[in-house]
Amino acid sequence: MVEKTRTVLLNAHARWPDAIAIELWTFAFRHVITKWNNTPRPDLSFKTLEEVFNRMKCTKEPSEVFQDCHTFGCPVYVLHKKLQDGKTVKKWEPRAHVGVYLGQSREHASNVSYVLNPKTRHISSQ
Repeated sequence: MVEKTRTVLLNAHARWPDAIAIELWTFAFRHVITKWNNTPRPDLSFKTLEEVFNRMKCTKEPSEVFQDCHTFGCPVYVLHKKLQDGKTVKKWEPRAHVGVYLGQSREHASNVSYVLNPKTRHISSQ
């Protein structure tokens, strides 16, 4: 797991050298563990750990299992705060800003992600 974590962190650092630092290794490690636990593996007869633990067949289609599978450090676009609140923005004002994907949040729903703002280096849940 440590080697996989190192690989995803170095890959993200190559894309975002000013934003990704070694201090983000915990996010990379959580991302690797999450993907390892939610991916069917040959050593488990192509089942996930949840299927083995619960002794039941997964009801999700393969496309559903991997629809939220993003690469650590990939660019994501976060909607402008005014638009999130239902307000409008000026015609030529940007509607989103670029962020860096750091994995899924453990404190929120499974579809909430950690996003790093590369300009401010602030990590938020989006």
